[in-house]
Amino acid sequence: MVQLLMALDPAKTHAASDSEFERGRTAFLAGRHVDAAVTWRRAAEAGHLLAAANLGAMYADGIGVRADKREALYWLWKAASKDEWRAAHNLWDLYEAERLLPRNRGQGIAWRRKAAELGHPRAQVDLGCDLMVGREIAQDDVEGVKWFRKAAEAGEPLGEFNLGVTYRNGNGQKQDHDQALRLFRSAAEKGEVNAQHALGAMLMDARDSAEGLQWLHKAVAQGHAPSLTLIGIAYVNGDGVTADPAVALAWFKQAADKGDPLGQLQYGLARLSGLGGETRPEEAADWLAKAASSDLAPAQYELGVLYAEGTGVERDLQTALKWFRAAAEQNYLDAPNRIGCHYAEGDGVDKDPDEALRWFQRAADEGHSGGQYNLGLLRLGGLGVAQDLAEAKRWIQASADQDFPLALFTLASMHRDGLGFRKDRKLARGLFCRAAALGHDESKLAAQHLRWGPIGWMVSGWGVAIFILVGGFIIAMLTR
Repeated sequence: MVQLLMALDPAKTHAASDSEFERGRTAFLAGRHVDAAVTWRRAAEAGHLLAAANLGAMYADGIGVRADKREALYWLWKAASKDEWRAAHNLWDLYEAERLLPRNRGQGIAWRRKAAELGHPRAQVDLGCDLMVGREIAQDDVEGVKWFRKAAEAGEPLGEFNLGVTYRNGNGQKQDHDQALRLFRSAAEKGEVNAQHALGAMLMDARDSAEGLQWLHKAVAQGHAPSLTLIGIAYVNGDGVTADPAVALAWFKQAADKGDPLGQLQYGLARLSGLGGETRPEEAADWLAKAASSDLAPAQYELGVLYAEGTGVERDLQTALKWFRAAAEQNYLDAPNRIGCHYAEGDGVDKDPDEALRWFQRAADEGHSGGQYNLGLLRLGGLGVAQDLAEAKRWIQASADQDFPLALFTLASMHRDGLGFRKDRKLARGLFCRAAALGHDESKLAAQHLRWGPIGWMVSGWGVAIFILVGGFIIAMLTR
């Protein structure tokens, strides 16, 4: 429905027709729409812009009059062309919805910009959003921020929220979390549900869980599904509440049922792991598929894993790769690394070391520790690609710097054996110990071997087991 205008603009009063406008307003609010239309037509014909704008809106929606495209456009244009910003915004709405006119995005944007320039706060917010995402207009983050700021300065909650988002993310201006919090709080206190969610999330991240949960619950009271998901995560981690997997599962289910993709992902993963209840792989696959269909990259990746492993679904490597590629298109870095593994191993695709190298390089360049390790390993072994020891060292070191256990183990082995480095058993042992502390069992054995020399294997778990077995056998032989 096109917006009707009920308040007079003090700067644009028309003494002779203001009384007619007010009589039309009274009639409209009383439900006497036909009387309102008749009265506003008289005022509009006398040059009253608000009356003209309202009459156009009534013809657009068929309220009190027969819907009439020509009449609607005539009165809306009459008001908008004389700088009535609310009429200009209504014209943009009509272009956007294709209700009265063939879709003409350029003309619609022109009316939106006019409404924004004339001071319409919601038009300023909408124009800012168009500029930020480049929606049929050249992307310009700095210009987008300018329009959000104008709306925020006018006290528009959505303007405050969107300006807060730019401060939080550093889009179009320097990142400033304090400013983001201030703007989110101002908009949240005015009831803007997205700001309540954003404020709650930031407070949770800042370890102010009690207030963060309060704002998330306020958002939930307005039906905000993503806030349900964050409350569920709080119950998983024990942030501001006693950790309770069963309660977390219930929150995730509510969010999933309301269509929140992140809630669907969390509920699917919970069903996969058995968090708060029994393991249900088939149900997990169903919910991950719903989240993946909403273009949520982590869900696309996790669904690909299920198809690759045949968990909850029939194993289907082509479908797995389809979802991995979808996630990779959104720069979800686990995905290009996983695709690289499939090409390196010829799993579901023809074995292609060069293609594997390309995918590993893509993940590595973005800082993915697994991709860095796999790229280094491929260069180290020269497995179907040119061997390059310097590149291998560089990428394995980069991965090890992120405490990737396999990279630490491989780097330690290279130092121990003098592969690409001068032999250094002390440094090697330190790297093995770092990997062991991260749960890498083979590194634990290697560190013990370096510490104890030739008998190191005997003080390890495997060494003790073998010693007992062999010793028991000798004792058995001697007692025969």
